[in-house]
Amino acid sequence: MTMQVQGEEVATVETLDEMESILDTFHQRSEGSRPVIATIEYPHDCRVDIGLGSTDSIVIIWPQWYSDKSDTYYVSLTDFPKDGTKWFWLHGQADTEFDRKYLIPYEIARNVVREFVETGNRTEIIKWTTEHY
Repeated sequence: MTMQVQGEEVATVETLDEMESILDTFHQRSEGSRPVIATIEYPHDCRVDIGLGSTDSIVIIWPQWYSDKSDTYYVSLTDFPKDGTKWFWLHGQADTEFDRKYLIPYEIARNVVREFVETGNRTEIIKWTTEHY
């Protein structure tokens, strides 16, 4: 699978441990500055985005991104919505604003991404929505 952060290809990784190591590295580098969105391009026509650099994160799963350029996606949804928004630097192109109702703790987001990459299934430990973020 291929990983991108800030619009730049970071690495092609073979294992989940490699993926998590890169996520953690960029998460730590972005803490205290501008949170970013990392993209994981999965070999089965899927794409997963995760927010890095903040205690709150977002996960967006595009299950058929490459096979049909589908607009169908699933966004993480919190059980404890907060007011306001959070900005993430998206693909090295623009600041993108997300409603806080989509933000979940980073550690949970990381586990959600791992489970999806490992199984191809969306986890049931969080809620999902298909509404436009």
